[in-house]
Amino acid sequence: MFSFTAMAPKLAIVLAIAAVLVVVAGASAIDWGLSIKTSACAQGSKILLGEIATPYGPIPAGTWEKLARMELWPSPEREGRSEVFSRRMLAELLREHLGELAVRCSIPSGLTVQRGGALLDKSALFARVEEYLRPKLALMGGRAELAGFNAPEVVSLDEGYARLEIELLDKLAAGRVNLRIKAVAGDGRLVRQVAANVFVDHWVAVACASRPVNPGEAITPDMVTFQEKNLAYFRGAPWDGKGGPWQVKRPVGTEQPFSLDILEPVPLVVKGSTVNLVYQGRHVQLAIQAEAMQAGGLGETIPVRNIHSGKLVQAVVMSKDTVAVR
Repeated sequence: MFSFTAMAPKLAIVLAIAAVLVVVAGASAIDWGLSIKTSACAQGSKILLGEIATPYGPIPAGTWEKLARMELWPSPEREGRSEVFSRRMLAELLREHLGELAVRCSIPSGLTVQRGGALLDKSALFARVEEYLRPKLALMGGRAELAGFNAPEVVSLDEGYARLEIELLDKLAAGRVNLRIKAVAGDGRLVRQVAANVFVDHWVAVACASRPVNPGEAITPDMVTFQEKNLAYFRGAPWDGKGGPWQVKRPVGTEQPFSLDILEPVPLVVKGSTVNLVYQGRHVQLAIQAEAMQAGGLGETIPVRNIHSGKLVQAVVMSKDTVAVR
């Protein structure tokens, strides 16, 4: 057993880890490693391994506690200053300071280290946004999920930073939503703000066509089936299957949703149908048969042709078989 008090701290830790590696080498199923962060803050003159890395896997008891205190290379000289390390630079520095332990490190494409303050990477910002939006998404009904988050890769904050506040700039709905992320000091002072946006997938059961429906065709119950659709890719407002009777103004394919903008009421009077044409005067009322030259709903004015005289007149639709001229 190695003594950590009898050796220089860094050497003692590396030797101890080497001993652990020997013990677990024969058990290939047991594995652990260190994931190097993409951004970190160093609080002292030297960067600590615990500031730039997090462990994963079944790491031996007590090992991470010792590793986390390891001093690596110097941190940026002044408070608030940052330094960027490429993957290649990281690999070389980790080999220099960790020796064989470096092979257990998962190295990102780059690492930004700031002296003091706080650094929030894109994943940390997304976690805050997700926490803020989660209860609001639950109120939307159906199944709402976040995707496609756009924000700075790293946000640098000084010592005055106390909390993050999220401001929703758009109405929360399916599709791209804009946000403002604000870093606020303890006294309420705005430290920094950045723009961000996130894509909302919103899955809802909507009325769809069970078979192709042609323009002017009235919708009957057997034509309707309910399927879950993502409203983020749906133009217009979906029909909930209620109201009517309706007919479609444009063709609708099988399993295609019905949108409200393509629905119109089924007319009471159908073009070409025979209707009672009622003339209403002050002292007389006359009813004759006429042909509807155009479809029309209740209260609409349509042209009709007097079957006996062939004369065209404009009449108001009163019911499915009656039009009137006043």
